[in-house]
Amino acid sequence: MATEHRASGTTLHISGDLDAATAPTLTVRVDEVLQIGGDIRLDLSKVALLGSAGLAAPVHARKAAAVVSTSL
Repeated sequence: MATEHRASGTTLHISGDLDAATAPTLTVRVDEVLQIGGDIRLDLSKVALLGSAGLAAPVHARKAAAVVSTSL
C-alpha cells in the first residue's frame, strides 16, 4: 500500500489482494490518516482480488470518515 499526501488530502493506493489477510492493515492505515485530518481517497484500481473481508475495509473507511466529517 502506497500513501500519497497532497494539499487536497491523502490517497491510499492499494494493490494486489484485498482480503481477510490484508484488510486489517488497510483499516488501521485509514484510521491513522483520519486522525491526521483532511480528505481521504482509496485507489482500488490495482486490486486484483477483493474478498468479502476486503470489501468490509472500504465500508469501514466510509463510516469512519463520516464520524469525523471527512469525505472519502
